[in-house]
Amino acid sequence: HGLESPCLNLSNIFDGLDTTQRGGFQHTFKDRLRLMLGSAYAEEPHAVPVVTGFFGQVQHGMLNTIGRGYTDLTAALCAGAMKADTLQVWKESDGIFTGNPTKIDDAKLLSFVTPDEATELTAFGNEVLNPFTMKCCIDDNIPIQILNTFEPREQGTMVVDECTRNRYESPHGIIAVCSKKDIHVLHLTLNDQHQSLSDLSAIFALFKQYNIKSDLISTSVVNVSVAINENTKAADISAVMKALKKQLNLNGDGGVTLKKDRSIVSCIGPGMSTYDQIFACLSRQKINIEMICRGSSDMSVSVVIHSKQMDQAIKALHNDLIIDAAPHVETTTTADAKLKAYE
Repeated sequence: HGLESPCLNLSNIFDGLDTTQRGGFQHTFKDRLRLMLGSAYAEEPHAVPVVTGFFGQVQHGMLNTIGRGYTDLTAALCAGAMKADTLQVWKESDGIFTGNPTKIDDAKLLSFVTPDEATELTAFGNEVLNPFTMKCCIDDNIPIQILNTFEPREQGTMVVDECTRNRYESPHGIIAVCSKKDIHVLHLTLNDQHQSLSDLSAIFALFKQYNIKSDLISTSVVNVSVAINENTKAADISAVMKALKKQLNLNGDGGVTLKKDRSIVSCIGPGMSTYDQIFACLSRQKINIEMICRGSSDMSVSVVIHSKQMDQAIKALHNDLIIDAAPHVETTTTADAKLKAYE
């Protein structure tokens, strides 16, 4: 109250910049923003600038280039420009949970996650922040604190390299179970195992040409399976299948097949050593696994299953590998705040 609050209008900050690629333009953005902030503070050293969330026209459109959540990105770029101690993001949720609270009643609030964990959580269905926003803060070494607008006294979740807080974590190293639905899985059977390397190169070149984004990839000598991101257009998938058949000379329907109504279920955590228990849990539930992928950093294990079994799978994994395995931790998170986190 009573402080000068100049408005910084960012609607023209991208004038003359190439914003068709995500990488690079943010550095010029921060340089220009520092000049604007410097001018504001020169006039009033104790001012509290108010920055517009919308930062101007982006080539090919904001949603296509950056995606939803660009106001969070504006905040992240401002934090980077100012070398802020922390970026606070106020939302309608208490933070990041051990599971989707709209589906898992006993999901627990995580007091902190590391940047690597946050990246995996965002990639596999627990997207609390825009992925590009997360990357900008990680690149600038700025901790993120996710807080609840309606519960300002709650501690929220910190995204930070090191934290002295205790958190809800199972002895297996799993901190969360995530899921993504509406996944298509493309299966290819190659003709010649001796040409598999050149075939793989051709496959991914065609994926780039037809804007196919892959979430998971599994390969053997002559078989390739790809879980395609849920935002990929159906027309692009059809087009790339035709191109793959023609370029790789895959005869018949068996060469390229597509399965719909699939889901990705992922267990996320540092240094996991619980693969056998993950598969045992799903086996007890009679859930058929169609693909298995493990991250090279031991941060995640993901499986592809039929979508009709997704809810059953995440509830069973969360109960067996997080709730039953971890010490009891009290939380004051309200049911409404949990549900708003994933609406």
